[in-house]
Amino acid sequence: MTSCFNGCRKRNKYAIIKANIEGGERMKEKIQIVKDKISNLISKINNKHRSVMVIIEIIIALSLGGLLLSMLAHKDWDANKIVSEMKNDLPGLALLETPENSQATLPDAMVSTASFTDIVIQTEDTFHPFAGCVEVFNNNQEALLRKEYLELQSEKIVSEISAANFGSQICAEYKPGKEHIYVNGNVLLRLDSQYSNYQAEQISKSFHRVLENDKQTEKNIPDAAALETARKDFETRAKEAAEVYKNQLLEKLEGEINDLAGQIEGADLDGLLAIIEKAQPYKSVPVISQQAVDVINAAQDKIQVAIQEVEDGLAYAWEVLEQEALDDVKAKIDALEHAYYDTYKTQWNQETADIQWAINEKIIREYKAQCTAYEYDDILADVDGHTGAYAYFRGKVVEVTETSGGVALRVNVTPVYSYFTDTILYWEDSIYVDVDGDIATEVYKDNLVEMWGVIDGTTTHSTLFGGDQTVLKFSCRYLELN
Repeated sequence: MTSCFNGCRKRNKYAIIKANIEGGERMKEKIQIVKDKISNLISKINNKHRSVMVIIEIIIALSLGGLLLSMLAHKDWDANKIVSEMKNDLPGLALLETPENSQATLPDAMVSTASFTDIVIQTEDTFHPFAGCVEVFNNNQEALLRKEYLELQSEKIVSEISAANFGSQICAEYKPGKEHIYVNGNVLLRLDSQYSNYQAEQISKSFHRVLENDKQTEKNIPDAAALETARKDFETRAKEAAEVYKNQLLEKLEGEINDLAGQIEGADLDGLLAIIEKAQPYKSVPVISQQAVDVINAAQDKIQVAIQEVEDGLAYAWEVLEQEALDDVKAKIDALEHAYYDTYKTQWNQETADIQWAINEKIIREYKAQCTAYEYDDILADVDGHTGAYAYFRGKVVEVTETSGGVALRVNVTPVYSYFTDTILYWEDSIYVDVDGDIATEVYKDNLVEMWGVIDGTTTHSTLFGGDQTVLKFSCRYLELN
């Protein structure tokens, strides 16, 4: 709410005080003149006419009383008093001490003004620091003129706070609504647009009730020419007021986007996401659009740090194909528990599974590369020298036995070929093979298998004929059906 008739001559409060004093002195002089004239008349009357004197005294008393009532009837309304009396009906109101309530700064047409807050209206917005105000003028024409100007000013502000200038979201938040304006005689009541129609009507009823029994006598009534002159600069002044409102809003928004920028450094992920969301509407304001983009990018860059660490870790794990590198990056992924990362984690988890497969394949390849295909007789000739050696065997399963840790196999590893063809007639030279159950679940008797593992000395077992047989023992790490 802006002050009325900006740019008009300011009231000189000392002149007002002086005029009030002089008016009072003149009133005293008139009373004294009446009293002197009556006293002169009384002195001429004979003592016999005492009754006449009584009548005259009554006339004097009535005259003085009427004069005093006339003085009171012509007393100006004070805006502060009106608000104070309205509070009797509306206890939620509170008179607001603001510079606008200073009588020394009022334009000529306004006698007094008083602003108030209300517990039902949010007044933190710097553009609307109060819920309403009362403005007292010299006459009804000037009060109506003020109403006319305020309505035009509101239209101009609404046109300035447009989606083209501020974007739809900020426009919806900050575009002011239409004030509720009431005029009673030479007093005007303004109520913030946050009031509903019902609430405004209730407040206006209290306003009218306060004024109904004590009308101010109009004075300094302007003629039609004076009113028309005042209207001529309405358009210019309303545009200027709208421009001021727009600039104030831009300054406010710039301050808000700067505040968001200052919060980035100490913000956690939730805070950064909130900053990005809050900054989005400011991109639609041309004057601060780039600042909003910079804030969003800075917050996203900080979020991207954690994402980039995972991406770099995955790239390194692919490069080295080492379990430790993969475990490190998986730990970083697991630490990102926020739902924001869920989409990323779906992709990352698939990639870690692929890396794990590649690592396993590398380990298998490297393990198999260490294994040597030995002749069975060479090993038996020097068992101790071969114990612990990485070895490769291919053979035929002749026996499968389940053990507590997996499966034990007896595998013949030396093929016996036909003399006439390359056909294998049978397999001989048994070895005892310890196999983990996870890699031997599909192994059956008579399967041909390939095995990679470590020679583990010899072991003795009973034969079908009741004797003992010592055979080579082999701990199998990898087994494949052949």
